[in-house]
Amino acid sequence: MRGVGAMAISTVYDQEADAVYVTLAGGASVRTVEFDPGTLVDVDAAGNPVGVEVLHPRREWPLAAIGERFDLDPRTLHALASVADGLRRPLRISHSFYALDMALTRR
Repeated sequence: MRGVGAMAISTVYDQEADAVYVTLAGGASVRTVEFDPGTLVDVDAAGNPVGVEVLHPRREWPLAAIGERFDLDPRTLHALASVADGLRRPLRISHSFYALDMALTRR
């Protein structure tokens, strides 16, 4: 199974675009796989996922399809689900994006 290995995932949320990018691994993206009109997975030359972009991320994410397509390990799927769940919770607007990033990556 493929997973993120020892690298911790990181997230960046763009409030203007209402999009989140979750970095799963270091490495260059060579192509993008679209799962639905708002879910894109960047993959490296070997076909391993390096990042996931989700537009309007407070909706359901196609995690099962992503996990099956890329044979992701349960820890990686759990990490993605934690990010998705964290974005569905009400946010305190007074906090910075750094605080949001820290809250999402500590799950």
